[in-house]
Amino acid sequence: MLLTYVFLKSLRGIAGKIRDMAEEEYYGEDRIKQQLLELQMRLEMDELTEEEYLKAEAALMERLEEGRQRGVQGAV
Repeated sequence: MLLTYVFLKSLRGIAGKIRDMAEEEYYGEDRIKQQLLELQMRLEMDELTEEEYLKAEAALMERLEEGRQRGVQGAV
């Protein structure tokens, strides 16, 4: 019984760390800035239309704001 409790508590801790890492990857400011630069390059290389660029940029900016609201470490 005690072993099961310890195992489940450890598993919960690991799951929490994985969740935090995933949120930082998705909502982190550095990652989003990198994606914005990539979008800009694709626009300049005519791989994206202006409309596609603006739509993708808006989605990234929304994600950045959501990350800040969630208090994600890399989104400050």
